[in-house]
Amino acid sequence: MSVAIRPRLLVLGPTPPPYSGPEICTAALLEAGALNEAFEIDHVETSLRAGSADRGRIDLTAVKGYLRFVRDLRRALGRRPAVVYQILGTNPTSLARDLTSIQMASARGIPVVAQVRGGHFVAFFRDLPRSAQRLILSGLGKLSRLLVEGESIRATFEGLVPLDEIEVVRHPVADVAAALRTAVGTEARPTRILFVGHRSVAKGWLDLLRALDDLSAPAGGAGGDWRLTAIGTRVTRERNVPVPTEPGTDPQAEIDRLEAALGPHLDLLGGEVVGAAKARAFADAHLFVLPSYSEGLSVAVCEALRAGLPVITTTVGALPEVVREGVGGYLVSPGDTAALRDALRRLLADPALRVRMGDANRAAAADWFDQERVAGAYVRIFRDVIAGYPCP
Repeated sequence: MSVAIRPRLLVLGPTPPPYSGPEICTAALLEAGALNEAFEIDHVETSLRAGSADRGRIDLTAVKGYLRFVRDLRRALGRRPAVVYQILGTNPTSLARDLTSIQMASARGIPVVAQVRGGHFVAFFRDLPRSAQRLILSGLGKLSRLLVEGESIRATFEGLVPLDEIEVVRHPVADVAAALRTAVGTEARPTRILFVGHRSVAKGWLDLLRALDDLSAPAGGAGGDWRLTAIGTRVTRERNVPVPTEPGTDPQAEIDRLEAALGPHLDLLGGEVVGAAKARAFADAHLFVLPSYSEGLSVAVCEALRAGLPVITTTVGALPEVVREGVGGYLVSPGDTAALRDALRRLLADPALRVRMGDANRAAAADWFDQERVAGAYVRIFRDVIAGYPCP
């Protein structure tokens, strides 16, 4: 009996550490049964650093990492994969690496499927010099397919990539809290708020602290019976994401002041919270908040939806496609601290509403982000690309 030979898939992407969105998603995809059943998978690591705060910095570490990547990529391409899948970066060092891999694969007659993680690739592109834009357009033109995280992000690429070559694929996201979840009583106290992301202005950390500080005032209406758990490192230097700063203000000093003032209510867990500790944080939480200034489809938001938490987030990227206003949570404009405060007040005051929204999110997210279902979408795309690509 003959045994079917599986085509070879080369995955170029980062895996943990650090434990941020691209790393988590690449690891989940590599582990997916549907993908491993359909393909022989090779993987070339693209992460240069154990932490994400200095991602994009051009230094000796970046140069050595680039040379190591080119060496490993050349070896992997020598095994003649049927298709290459890679994640496109949005900083100069990662983009140089990604354009190199597109060129090297295309020169060997190997099709490339690229994925944009995040919502600011096009804005990043528009801010580059014309010479850099031409290089990127040349690379995009060599792709067989471009994958994005939402329809709203797909629309931003109009004029850069033919829209019929762009597909929307959501994240493969596990229900991290499933094994630990117990029924949350409507009288459970204190109410636990969860934030997952860099403690930075761009992720909305300052806006969240401001909103909670307002609510904690005597006239704020929230009282003191709440706690905020934050999973994420403090980042003081913003990269890629422009955030408004009022003249004469010092956002970092204000964060210091508010973290100190709200200290009795804060559990700052740092950035390397994984496994059982991360599962416990999601299982213990009553609601999730991420008032970010830029996202594609935040993995942390997706994890909160799968964990059955009501979500407060912003109207950026593809988030409005999965956080249903008034059904699974609330959407506010980035920087609108008053709207954020009001949404927090509603959910802090209404345990039954939190449970109702969380149940709605859990049901929808089980379909949207199921690891094997999402992996099946990738399998279909890769097979379509292979079938439609001329043999070298």
